[in-house]
Amino acid sequence: MFKKTVFMAVFTLAVCPMVRAQAGAAESISPYLHVQELINSGLSKNRFAINSAAQALTPDERTALYDANAISASTKSFGVGLAGFLGWGIGSWVEHDKVGGLIGTFGYLGCTIAEIASVTAWIVVAKNSGSGEKVALSMYGGFWGLIISGLIHMVFWIGGMARASFYPQRYNSTLRAALSSSSRVSVVPSVQVYIDKEQKTNVSLSATVHL
Repeated sequence: MFKKTVFMAVFTLAVCPMVRAQAGAAESISPYLHVQELINSGLSKNRFAINSAAQALTPDERTALYDANAISASTKSFGVGLAGFLGWGIGSWVEHDKVGGLIGTFGYLGCTIAEIASVTAWIVVAKNSGSGEKVALSMYGGFWGLIISGLIHMVFWIGGMARASFYPQRYNSTLRAALSSSSRVSVVPSVQVYIDKEQKTNVSLSATVHL
């Protein structure tokens, strides 16, 4: 019993300072850095948490955070230029728009593969063509496959430029609202339907409030 008591006393003396040090380190993180971490991990999904944490910031700190994270006009112009000149979602990637970048990249990849396949099929059929209805249909299919994939390619090209043009404005607007001094309240309703032991259907309504 005595040995157990001594061991617990020594363990407490050794562990408590470490716990206090970790707690102190967590508390020492400034609200500015905390908000910056939230922005880095995702503005859209953390906008309510950012707005709540931003209430502890000074006006100068809010302005500094906005200036550091907003998409500048020069970045927007560069992104739109790349979207128009190169495509492949590069303009969206420059603007740190992951969704637009993925759509553009995989869209261009799919269209390019379809175009290469159509051209290859057309060339192969043309070289080995003799005469007959099957050859004509194969060349006809390759031609229209190239036309359709080219049109879809153009849609992705125009859509990439449009998204690169509009995304910075939407992102900056969301960032400005998240860093505003007024706390925003969002109510998210939810409905749950379940069947009890008596085989009766019950409906439960609830709402989650985000401050």
